[in-house]
Amino acid sequence: MPGTVEARPPSGAKSRYHANIAAIRLLRQLEAEQRPATEAEQSVLARWSSWGAVADVFDTSKPEWENERAELRELLSEDEWRAAARTTMNAHYTDPDVVREIWRALGDLGFSGGRVLEPGSGSGTFIGLAPEGAHATGVELDPMTAAISRALYPHADIRTESFADSRFPEGTFDVAVGNVPYGKIQLHDRVYNASEYAIHNHFIIKSLRLLRPGGLMAVLTSFYTLDARNPGPRREMNAVADLIGAVRMPSGAHRRIAGTEIVTDLLLFRRRADGEPPRDLTWETVTQLDFDGKPLNLNRYFDERPEMALGDIGMQHGLYSALTLVVKGDHEHAAEHLRNALDQLTFQARREGLTLTEAAPEVEARRAAFVPSEPGRWDGSIVPHDNGSFGVVAAGAIVPFAVPKSAARELRALLSLRDQASTLLTMEAHSLDDTPELDQAREQLRRSYQKYVGVYGSLNRYKLRSTGRFDEDGNPKYARTVPTPIRLLRSDPFGPLVLALENFEETTQEATPATLLSERVVVPRPEIQGVETPADAVAVSLDRTGGIDLILIADLLGMSEHEARGALDGLVFTDPVTDELIHAPAYLSGDIYEKLDAARQRAERDPEFAVNITALEQVKPEPLGAEDITPRIGAVWISAQIHQQFLTELLQARDSWSRTRCQVCGR
Repeated sequence: MPGTVEARPPSGAKSRYHANIAAIRLLRQLEAEQRPATEAEQSVLARWSSWGAVADVFDTSKPEWENERAELRELLSEDEWRAAARTTMNAHYTDPDVVREIWRALGDLGFSGGRVLEPGSGSGTFIGLAPEGAHATGVELDPMTAAISRALYPHADIRTESFADSRFPEGTFDVAVGNVPYGKIQLHDRVYNASEYAIHNHFIIKSLRLLRPGGLMAVLTSFYTLDARNPGPRREMNAVADLIGAVRMPSGAHRRIAGTEIVTDLLLFRRRADGEPPRDLTWETVTQLDFDGKPLNLNRYFDERPEMALGDIGMQHGLYSALTLVVKGDHEHAAEHLRNALDQLTFQARREGLTLTEAAPEVEARRAAFVPSEPGRWDGSIVPHDNGSFGVVAAGAIVPFAVPKSAARELRALLSLRDQASTLLTMEAHSLDDTPELDQAREQLRRSYQKYVGVYGSLNRYKLRSTGRFDEDGNPKYARTVPTPIRLLRSDPFGPLVLALENFEETTQEATPATLLSERVVVPRPEIQGVETPADAVAVSLDRTGGIDLILIADLLGMSEHEARGALDGLVFTDPVTDELIHAPAYLSGDIYEKLDAARQRAERDPEFAVNITALEQVKPEPLGAEDITPRIGAVWISAQIHQQFLTELLQARDSWSRTRCQVCGR
């Protein structure tokens, strides 16, 4: 595998901007000429740093960026502009020197080659510096960054999608590695983020679940992963993987490459086999320390192992005068100090047997049979193969799908209608113009529908068969039966779209073509350029970004960021722990008492947080008394001993407990 190109983003904001513009222009040229980048051109692409450290270009209140803003607007499409603006929240890349030390540590733990996952892969520094035998899969949401990564590392599988949407069978990867996005953003992922954790914890938990037993993970994440008071995310991580160790980086370690001062931790995990108990529980909880009268939550791991922090831990005023954690250390030589710390961790891990093990034969057999689905294809989608067989998408893989030979030909025709209809709707949604290409796609779909009807009949046809039963009036009851291909199609998530291509009269079974086959049915939603009220601006921000984007809101209101923040009083609140803006309904719900404690602690040094306390007090529920609680047998908060005592007294069966298991609670 080729190594990464030895070129790094420049340090100044304007220099970063111009390096990004050069990379975009070169990418456009490569795509137009349909050729790979030369070695010299790879150096240009490698200077790409996305927009995390150049957020000012999207801030309309910064007149000194007006020319650059206009140039970038002209260079990007509307979708690309929105995607680029989203990256300002968490697109911060990793110093190659740090990446090398992480790969060296993984090598010391036994990794020399195998399947590698990088969630939030950015421009691909981890992929470029991976060992020769690594087969990397990167997931990157920003289409521009993903395209640059593909141009730099064509040997890797780069997926342009949200990691929340990525589907892989559990046990697919030997190693997961990377620098996950940080923030209090919560992505919808009903499988791997049902508890709605922040994005950095979500990425870690999901990556651990995708590792095979004995696999390794090395991840750079925000210090909030370990230091947040809520132990829930850490307990979910510890439920599947052991923490080999952690190293806390000094403040400023990512300043040169990423332009950020945030303190990060490098966490090393090893996936356990199912059923194995965790080897250590202490790192699930935090202890509260006192720094000059100011409380600080610190994970017990670092409290017991202060040498794993590459500097002195303390607090100081940061952005917007907020108190934040700092690690005062030698950030200029962070990679060298990281190497020494990792040497200690990997030495101890080898002594304890916490190294990469070979995949079990059943895991290898399952992975050998794995056929990846195209990115973005929904689970349940039926896939026709060139050899005449069929598959269905399940957890990102294509597994065999049994289709009778008599139904195969018609099912292929139905799937062709599905794909043509989906393409037509997508084209309508992306353009207001009725272009010749759009007319051609509609005409092709109409002809395919007519051909299908001419060969097989209407899409919604059915037959009646007698059930052998009768209703109250003595009339026989009938059941509908549909052709096997139609029945199979109904399991596809887009099967209803195919059946909707005709208007069907149930009684007479007469069908006529639906409107989609003759005229436009979808009109693109117009881009909102401005709004009248702050509430409307908040609604647009939630719709576009899923959160409160102050830059976007200020742009919609035609205000500076400072003015926009003042206009949002009562609509949003500043989180006292992370200093992120939270929509009022989200902030004023959940664990109110925990939020009150955090607000009161912050208000002691920042009086402006008194508004948080007032609002939380108004929605605070009354504490439940003992008389308000009805205990139920089997409740998890009632211990096994209490269950035993209760049932013993109720059943008067004291002698039987030594011989039987409780049939009620199972303990």
